Amino acid sequence: MTTSSRQKWMELPKNMNMARAYPGSDARLYGQVDVSNVRELPALQGRRRLNRLVPKIRIASLNVGTMTGCSRELADMLERRRIDICAIQETKWSGSKSKEIGSGYKMMYHESPRTKAGIGMTVSEKFREAVIEVQRYDDRLMKIMIASGSAKIHFFSVYAPQSGLSDKVKDAFWNIRDEQTTAVPSEDFVIVAGDLNGHVGTEKNRNCAHGGFGVGERNAYGERVLEFADAHELVITDTWFHKRVTHLLTYHSGTTSSQIDYVLVRGSDPKEVRSYAASSSRLHVTH
Repeated sequence: MTTSSRQKWMELPKNMNMARAYPGSDARLYGQVDVSNVRELPALQGRRRLNRLVPKIRIASLNVGTMTGCSRELADMLERRRIDICAIQETKWSGSKSKEIGSGYKMMYHESPRTKAGIGMTVSEKFREAVIEVQRYDDRLMKIMIASGSAKIHFFSVYAPQSGLSDKVKDAFWNIRDEQTTAVPSEDFVIVAGDLNGHVGTEKNRNCAHGGFGVGERNAYGERVLEFADAHELVITDTWFHKRVTHLLTYHSGTTSSQIDYVLVRGSDPKEVRSYAASSSRLHVTH
């Protein structure tokens, strides 16, 4: 069975990105928004400016549904989009390994054979030597650490449990998410990208994690995303850009569309963030 995929991405430092893909829909790539259209992000006191310390990095987050049979096509797409680092969800590859997938990209992944999730990251040839640490916590969370000059960037790939799973599974995910984010030294930079399965809505929150742009009503899972962001001084970058609703939606199933994929950043400012608006791309996944 062959399906198409959907993706979402954004730029940070002088540029960074994210992408997402789902079986059964066209890939969606988000086009750049000028900084002058972005509301000022909250000041992060005591943080070094990321764009002074690291080169341009293009970062993505992609839910592939499965990696089986699509390694080469994924690598080709990442190369076309000039993605340096891509968070991958729902790999459905068992084990904890690293694998060459083509076009100079290396994929690091983890999945338990007892689950249907799976998490991974791809790194371009340009940044492979900059990866100094890989941590695989479980099949919904992993991290790579990148060293660039005096800066260290902790990049998390996340796949939050769906609403139908038990509270025990959800609590376990958020607990380890909190623990590992807390463990990052305060002087280092944090980027969290992936499928958080929550609706954060359109309203700003008191601690400035939410910038006031979004889609629909906030739900309980969205509240949990905001609580996590507030606790770790993270900004939900997706909510700081004024875009058409169609450019904010990241998940489509039948007649339902929503925004459940986000990039959260600690140690950034407005000049370091770029957002991308929708354009078509296709990634065919064979089940």
